[in-house]
Amino acid sequence: MKVLQLFSIILCFSFVFSCNQKKDDSMTKKYYPSGELNMEYKTVNGEVEGILKAYYKNGQLQSESNHVAGKKEGLVVMYFPSGKIMAKENYTKGTRHGNSEAYYENGNLKSTSIFHHGDLVYSEKYDLKGTITKGIAFPIITQKKDTFIVGETYDVLVYHPKPKENKKYTCKGIMTEKGKETSVEDMPWLTMKNEKEAQFSITLNETGDFQFLGILGYEEEDNFVYDKFHTSFHVKEQ
Repeated sequence: MKVLQLFSIILCFSFVFSCNQKKDDSMTKKYYPSGELNMEYKTVNGEVEGILKAYYKNGQLQSESNHVAGKKEGLVVMYFPSGKIMAKENYTKGTRHGNSEAYYENGNLKSTSIFHHGDLVYSEKYDLKGTITKGIAFPIITQKKDTFIVGETYDVLVYHPKPKENKKYTCKGIMTEKGKETSVEDMPWLTMKNEKEAQFSITLNETGDFQFLGILGYEEEDNFVYDKFHTSFHVKEQ
């Protein structure tokens, strides 16, 4: 009798555990108030995992995205109600990174953008016929941390996503207290690595809010063509 009771308890716990697993790792479906399917996705350990699909009320696919541990990963595709592609975006760990494209419903390219770990660094726009109407680069500066520690040295990277062919890019800049007027003549010119990146090291020995001001560009018929860029960061005691 005791053996039977023990077996029943084990069976009960097994049933409860299996139910919890099934609930956590099952396909979730959500609906519009009017009853049509809105989206469907799988969850693992409480996070969206794998492909998430969203739908218009007419049943047409609205978007499709891959997720890893609840964050978008890889290509995300969005659609017009007609079924034609509206946009394509690339993500890394939930942050836009790489190429993004938007389309007119006639299939022509509307815009193309390049993101660098969430920062928009290049953008082009087109008219309905596919002719480019605007192109702009946003050179950025990246660093290992948002907050620096006094006395430590950090690698700094200036990134240009789409430099012109056969142009030798250089950059220069200066670190200054945030909001303070200054020039960029205090730092020597640095040549871009691989035509896209310039890397150097900085060490700050004071606490407070600082910003890095810089210009990035190339020689063109005895003129210097450049873009300005800046970033802000905080320095604190360890």
